[in-house]
Amino acid sequence: MWSEPLAGEASTDPGLCVLFVLYASPLANYLPIDFESEIDRIVCSARDSGRLQTGQVRLNVGTASSSSLTKLLTLSHAQRSGLILHLAAHGDEAGGLILESTKGTGEVHSCSHEKLRKILNVGGRGLRGVSLVFLSSCSSKKLAQVFIDCGCQHVIATNRTVLDATARAFTERFYGALFVGKSIASAFEHTKEALLASSHPEVADQSNAFLLLTNHDRLEGGDCPCTGEGDGSWQLMECLERPSSVLSQRDTDIEGFQEACSFQDKLTFLPPQVEDFFRPPVMQQVLMLLRNRRACALHGPEGIGKTALGVEIARFAASPGRLFSSNVLHVQLDQKSRAVKTVKECVDFFMARAGPCSVAEAPEGNSRCVVWQL
Repeated sequence: MWSEPLAGEASTDPGLCVLFVLYASPLANYLPIDFESEIDRIVCSARDSGRLQTGQVRLNVGTASSSSLTKLLTLSHAQRSGLILHLAAHGDEAGGLILESTKGTGEVHSCSHEKLRKILNVGGRGLRGVSLVFLSSCSSKKLAQVFIDCGCQHVIATNRTVLDATARAFTERFYGALFVGKSIASAFEHTKEALLASSHPEVADQSNAFLLLTNHDRLEGGDCPCTGEGDGSWQLMECLERPSSVLSQRDTDIEGFQEACSFQDKLTFLPPQVEDFFRPPVMQQVLMLLRNRRACALHGPEGIGKTALGVEIARFAASPGRLFSSNVLHVQLDQKSRAVKTVKECVDFFMARAGPCSVAEAPEGNSRCVVWQL
């Protein structure tokens, strides 16, 4: 329970904060984004504040697609106090945004400024219900202006390329300050000062790469119900006139999104990422095949990377909003003899139903049984 502030003392209780992390890391032509590390940093900051455990901070994760953005904006229109959107995605050469397709198979959906404006202005209210957009993308200043023009109150962006180490440090410190009650402007300045004092020269040199853009006209016009005086001093305060049911847990459980802690827990069922793995075109081909097939067999000589490919496909497809969102289970067979026995039992099981043929039609009304020799 929070103590009541003394007379004349400003409350630092941030009330309820709902943050959505959207990521887009298509398979073709773009380097993979390590969004799992970003999610981990944000979750750690929320836990350290103590407000994740009490439910005052809610973190949700999903892929960044036109569909997920539309669903999120629809939710934001139903409330008076704004959501926070953390967007990890690539920008294109023209300053647009690279999203993923709604198929969940990692295809590219390139969004020009004009396309993005149409998505963000769905429902005619734009981003009025979004208090902060954190663009976790290099050289995103031009892109940030699109979000500001569409009504977002604050946007954090970068004016040049930044190192992954710098981006991770900024993310962790900024949300750590925000979750304990600092205003957006104060948390932003606090984070820049912390990076400037970093013992790592490359991080300190990039402390000024981050920018905070503010929609001054909207703030000064009084349309925003958040606290502050038009100077970016918004805090995560509850609005008294907002219906208590607007931000219930059920309302923030949007299809295609997953609670961040649950997502982290399910990652423990998967093998660790393969270091320095280059995603080949066949990765997309397998995912496309699995959209309407029950199984896909990878075969080839030893040492060409079949296991690594299987691991990366499993992790990719299991991410929220993708083909097998949170529905991938990896079973580790520690001994070769046990693996051979397991495979033999599976083959015997299918052969007993298929007869002597490797591919057999089962009796009418049953499924086809296909057996491969392994």
